[in-house]
Amino acid sequence: MPKINVKVTLVTPDTILEKKYKAIYHPNENKIVYKEENNTMVQLELNDLKLRRENDELWMEYPFTKEKITTGKIMMKSLKKELNLSINTKNIIKEAKNIKIDYQLENEEYKYQLEVIE
Repeated sequence: MPKINVKVTLVTPDTILEKKYKAIYHPNENKIVYKEENNTMVQLELNDLKLRRENDELWMEYPFTKEKITTGKIMMKSLKKELNLSINTKNIIKEAKNIKIDYQLENEEYKYQLEVIE
């Protein structure tokens, strides 16, 4: 499985976070996996367009479908409680392994971007 470098940008209503990570590209499943500094594993499935994040406290999965409303899930592990969120995917721009997703969670606008860098 090829190792790649990625730059991830998350724009929230309050901040813009931009980080670089070492990632692994899984060509058979067409997904990119990387680990954030807070010990959170992130997995982006490029075929189904699902973003998964997991750490000791929580597990979340956000499915994205352009111009559709989907249901995202967040589970608080300590409480064993699952929360469903409405995700309105405004736009998806996909070029090879690079992706940009504009979406709305409840009433807040977000942008997630993953770029493969050299």
